[in-house]
Amino acid sequence: MSERSVDDTAHIYLVGGGIASLAAAAFLIRDGGVLGRDITILEESGKIGGSLDAAGNPKDGYTMRLHLRPILFDPDAR
Repeated sequence: MSERSVDDTAHIYLVGGGIASLAAAAFLIRDGGVLGRDITILEESGKIGGSLDAAGNPKDGYTMRLHLRPILFDPDAR
């Protein structure tokens, strides 16, 4: 993969606050040299994490919801 420098005036917008956007932001910061202040995650709901969110604290413990959506598999599809 070729390396490109990030434009100093660039701002990155990630749509959705799910695990994919959170991971993308982390990799952009860690591997892409992008400053966190130059990344905006747009999320419609008040929670980040998408279908994989958690809540709690060390004293009471943690809970995590996992919304599984059915995946339709058609063995004849190509």
